[in-house]
Amino acid sequence: GSQKNHFRTGILLKAEKAIRMVVSTSAYLRNQTNQRDRPLIIFMEWFNVIHPAAFCLALPFVSDRTNLWLWMLYRWRFNNKRSELVYQLMHAFIKLLMRRDHITLFSESDISALALKKTFGQEVFVLPMPQILTSEEVDSVTKPPADFPDEQGDLVCIWPGQPANDKGLRYVQRLLACQIPPDMRIRVAVDVKANLAEQNHDGRGVLIRLQSGIARKDYVGWLKFADFTLVPYEPSAYADRTSGVFADALAAGSIPITVKGNWIAYELSKYNLSELIIDWTRPDLVPYLYSLRDSTEIRTKLQNMRSSYADTHGIDGYSRALQKIVKSCNFPFTAAAAG
Repeated sequence: GSQKNHFRTGILLKAEKAIRMVVSTSAYLRNQTNQRDRPLIIFMEWFNVIHPAAFCLALPFVSDRTNLWLWMLYRWRFNNKRSELVYQLMHAFIKLLMRRDHITLFSESDISALALKKTFGQEVFVLPMPQILTSEEVDSVTKPPADFPDEQGDLVCIWPGQPANDKGLRYVQRLLACQIPPDMRIRVAVDVKANLAEQNHDGRGVLIRLQSGIARKDYVGWLKFADFTLVPYEPSAYADRTSGVFADALAAGSIPITVKGNWIAYELSKYNLSELIIDWTRPDLVPYLYSLRDSTEIRTKLQNMRSSYADTHGIDGYSRALQKIVKSCNFPFTAAAAG
């Protein structure tokens, strides 16, 4: 009985939240469209199904939709047919009430853009994933974090962020369990919440447990001074999902290593860096990582990718991409005015 009551209460609270969102969205749209003669852009960049649903239900109450524009940034493609159908129906409903050329779809990945184009039957523009970590912030960190290992020659890796299966837990486990030659040592830093056991390698393999939510400066410091950033994200979850950690690792100068089949591997392949798409079962994994760290060729190719990413994914690159899209769609305003 108590479980049923709890479930019903939860449903009622969600329904109440949805109704309030519809009412507030409708009031905002009516107020804004009545007070302006220039375009009003609703830009959904982080959303779940409730947000476009609320927009759909609010639209009929907006009498003047002439200057209303909808921009939606999808950070994923649909792997679930039911979810895909729900979004298709919402888009079809919106197109009935708004001019079709006032609805613009974006993605951060050209892989997902192609899939979304098939889903919605319209052009999907690719906006570069913003690179938040700047060279100025990297340069401001001049010393490693206090818990950074100080043994010279050791291979230092970090698996940043909250530990999760889709972030490659099983690959990190393999790295910790692999054979380490007597003349080599590896240090792997992970979140303290990671369910990883210390392996006995006679001191040659050490697990460093970092406190959850480490300070920004320490996060940048680990990326800057570690040899490798581990981003072996599962292709089932990251086939086309972008990764801020990957972009941060590039900006900081760390070497990102991953598995085949995810978006990170796709990006590395663009810059002829398939060496960083690792077979984590290889018996010589640690010696291979040593060879990557010491490779001048890898460093050169990574520097080229880092420069390209800074140009494309930095603030200026993002602005250029948005301006180009604005011009190609014949919007009656500039990207600066859109903000």
